Amino acid sequence: MVRPLLAFGALLGIAVSAVRAQYEIDEMFSTTWNSSKVVEYSNPAIKFVPGPALTQSVNSTATTPDVVGIKVLDKQVHQKVDKIGAGITDAASIVLQAFKEAHPDDYWTLLHLLFSQDPEWVQRGGAGLNAVRSPLGASDFGLAPYSYDDVFDGSTDPQFKLFTIDKAPKLWQTLQDIIKVNPNVKTYFAPWSQPGWMKADYPGSQPLFGGHLIDGYEDLMAQYLVKAMVAIRDEKGIQPYSLSVHSHYPTSRSNPSQLAKLGIATRRRLDEAGFKDIQLLGLDHNWDHPQEVLDMFDMSRDDTWDGVAYHGYAGDPRTQIQFTDAYEDKSVHFTEYTTVTQNFNEPWPNLKEKSTKILFKSVRYKSESIILWNACLQVDEDGFTTPHLLNVCQNCLAPIHLQPNATNGNATAALADPSGSKMRTLGMADGTATANGTTAPAAAAAAPAPADSKRTHKQRRRALTPHSITPRANAVPAAVAQSVNATTPKPVNQAPFQQSSYYKRTSDFSFLSHVSLAVRPRVAGGQYGRLIGTSSTEKPAPNDDGSTPDPVAGRVLASLFRSDNVDPSNAELSRFSLVLLNQNDHYGTQNMEDITVTIAFRGTVANVTLGVGLYTMSWLANKTSDLPESA
Repeated sequence: MVRPLLAFGALLGIAVSAVRAQYEIDEMFSTTWNSSKVVEYSNPAIKFVPGPALTQSVNSTATTPDVVGIKVLDKQVHQKVDKIGAGITDAASIVLQAFKEAHPDDYWTLLHLLFSQDPEWVQRGGAGLNAVRSPLGASDFGLAPYSYDDVFDGSTDPQFKLFTIDKAPKLWQTLQDIIKVNPNVKTYFAPWSQPGWMKADYPGSQPLFGGHLIDGYEDLMAQYLVKAMVAIRDEKGIQPYSLSVHSHYPTSRSNPSQLAKLGIATRRRLDEAGFKDIQLLGLDHNWDHPQEVLDMFDMSRDDTWDGVAYHGYAGDPRTQIQFTDAYEDKSVHFTEYTTVTQNFNEPWPNLKEKSTKILFKSVRYKSESIILWNACLQVDEDGFTTPHLLNVCQNCLAPIHLQPNATNGNATAALADPSGSKMRTLGMADGTATANGTTAPAAAAAAPAPADSKRTHKQRRRALTPHSITPRANAVPAAVAQSVNATTPKPVNQAPFQQSSYYKRTSDFSFLSHVSLAVRPRVAGGQYGRLIGTSSTEKPAPNDDGSTPDPVAGRVLASLFRSDNVDPSNAELSRFSLVLLNQNDHYGTQNMEDITVTIAFRGTVANVTLGVGLYTMSWLANKTSDLPESA
């Protein structure tokens, strides 16, 4: 009886080995540190073979590269990451609509490159974005300040007789065009300021540039926000997904008590208007306000907020832990960040910083969305980005930079003059008009040109002074929806995308593409990826002051996602996507070294050697395994 058992055990061992050897990395997307590869697809056909996980990193020799081990802990399943996108501001929509007018075919190709979920755009290097965030009223990236209810004679408008969202026609047109390309895109909205007549204690004569909401006006502001949601849905055919009551840019100050009152009033009025499915988010501010968000949630009703939104301009992503520990049932979103193009930051330092700060940290601490700031800006002949308000970042990065030849020089927007005496048309690309009505040459003569040393931008750009959408009776009106979802031109070229002469894909594009590729479903009925645990042989060095070191450290950083239901005929089959950052650049000294990464997965290992850059590689495997975590 013993020998048959031994024989059976041997056969079982062979079977297990065969199972362990079946995994193969069949998909890789590569972005090199110098953008020689922006997002390049390949099938490396790297097989996993039986073997133990690496237990410690191995330093390079004269003939071999550094070796780092990444182990998959696939029994550790965390949040789903299912919203990847960028901001559609006045600035972005102005330049995009000008591009559409000048080069309509290239415009639709660009929108497909950014937002299409079609499988052919995966291999072409498309970003596959599925979320956008837009201001309610003006932001710092536009041509002039405005709200949806402006008065110019010192009066108030509590009945909202002057309310209109039609001051931003190009923004709504751009959003509608995006929805034609991706009907499932999720729209986030946030006000940069309340209407001026609702505010007090603002400096100067422009109430939209500072001050705060008058105490007792919380319900009026809630009505304003809900009117905007209704108009966006009913007039523009756009279904709002998320609403923040406040954004942290210093055009309106607030405090936790007032934000709690505003949140309670807004949630109540949203529900009364049939918007129970809109995600109401709190904070929309930097990580350096951990106590403020806790106080705001503590002062609110339990059902007020669906989640919290963070920006990346200041603070430590680890402060998200304080929030998730206190409110583990609330969602966490990352909704804004931009960096600059100067000082050789683009492409590699920007790519490395965003990947580290957002993907490997904020997502590690339970963010389920990643949304950067402007989706698109235009660069002038000197490389500075436009358009924007005065004294705003003139060299901000965006996923897409339109080149000077991309438009005909006629990108304009008609906005109400603050004096109320006239309408004005503000030139963008040709510089024919300025905010005060003078021509650009006259304005230039009236004031000295700013020195290049002053055309800088600090990363703290915003300095301090679970529902899901489902069909319902009061959804987007059918006639409006039919107009928005009308057929749009679809590019037919399926060859790998080559850089356009009209626009440049930046490191922001590469970053968003990698995250999207790692999490988005590839087939109908597929699911967005969940964060899966990993461990690394790279260990953080202890801090000199004895404080706990940041666990996200080392020459290689890793995040793994598991997307389920990837094969309609096999419900157990999933795709595991590993995003790796090789930051072995010797602390920015430009000494770029390859690294071999040993990936351990269910008792097997695969070795891949990578240059400095960002990589996403994936393989198919059953969703679950009977192997112990140590295997």
